[in-house]
Amino acid sequence: MAESLHSRLRLCAALGALLLLAGCGQNAGTGGAPGEMVFHRGNGAEPQSLDPHYAQGNWEDAIVGDLIIGLTTYDAQGNAIPGAAESWEVSDDGLTLTFHLREHNWSDGEPVTAEDFVYAWRRILDPLTAASYAYYLYPIKNAEAVNNGEMPGTALGITATDAQTLVVELEYLLPYFVEYMTHFTTFPVPKHV
Repeated sequence: MAESLHSRLRLCAALGALLLLAGCGQNAGTGGAPGEMVFHRGNGAEPQSLDPHYAQGNWEDAIVGDLIIGLTTYDAQGNAIPGAAESWEVSDDGLTLTFHLREHNWSDGEPVTAEDFVYAWRRILDPLTAASYAYYLYPIKNAEAVNNGEMPGTALGITATDAQTLVVELEYLLPYFVEYMTHFTTFPVPKHV
């Protein structure tokens, strides 16, 4: 019986190795052209929306995060690193952050600008948008009042001082704000669309 079990284990190991090697072949099962690499990503569920203001689950976050990048993103070790912003400064009191955007474009070739972030954050906080994650931006100055309809979107503590510079004023000290900016609710949306 031990010999039979040993034989079955060897057979399973051999079959596993064959399957592994078959999957390593160029374009194995991808339908891609020779020399082309195709990345297949599994997703836990069907997304309800790819709009970062209406997305609600990790399954949507995975796809939205592949399409749009926030001010910061994560490296392979889970540390916040520059994303749409190539650098930033924090004021001495920690309540004002100035982000300097890198030059990059939307898929239609239009440049991503600081105004796209202003537009996006005002949009998600607009009571008419009724975004379930709007509260995520409440650390930003006047965000809760804007979301409750008590103040106009222009009162939000975010300013595009030029096409590549975004200034964010916080309601209170949030030492991990840079990490906070990796969440899909903080991503820009193309104002021109």
